[in-house]
Amino acid sequence: MGAEAAVAPLAVEDHLAAWREKFRVPAVLTSSDFLVLWRNRSAAGLLAGADPKGQVGKPLAWADRTYTAQLRVLADGLADEPRLWAYDPPGRPRLLVRIELVSGPGGERAFGLLFYGGDAPVTPLWADLSRIFGLTPAEAVVVRGLVSGRGAEQLAGDQGIGVETVRTHIRRAYDKLGVDSREQLYAVVSPLCVL
Repeated sequence: MGAEAAVAPLAVEDHLAAWREKFRVPAVLTSSDFLVLWRNRSAAGLLAGADPKGQVGKPLAWADRTYTAQLRVLADGLADEPRLWAYDPPGRPRLLVRIELVSGPGGERAFGLLFYGGDAPVTPLWADLSRIFGLTPAEAVVVRGLVSGRGAEQLAGDQGIGVETVRTHIRRAYDKLGVDSREQLYAVVSPLCVL
């Protein structure tokens, strides 16, 4: 047997740091008293605005202190399951905040927060529907559009094809997925999409 070539060890921390900065969903790690310990680039952009505010080393806070108090009450009750909190101030974009307890090796509490909504467009990530269900690329585009709430006419305009062609794609996709309605289609396909 020949000698195996030495494999350079991966710089896991470097790769993890690069991935965290590339992650598109605004993410923040806070201490138990909501001091911002870390935030990714997306969160830095979100938190640089008027509300909420959160620089590393400073508390995560909202202009209206009742929102900060609501989040603290929610965090105090966290156990193993994450919770979702809606921040819906008048005249400002709504944010959904997923908050999750993160316990350190010494048992100290921290919180991971993911922010959804606001002014940033949400780009869903889809599993490969063509591979999973045997859809053609055109059928997969139509299925994703239907699940996103688009109608046949809108999809035809989006794709630059006729409405009847879209309806043909819909019929073929329904057959391949074994569904008879948009509700069934949504039930089968929506778990394969991450927002």
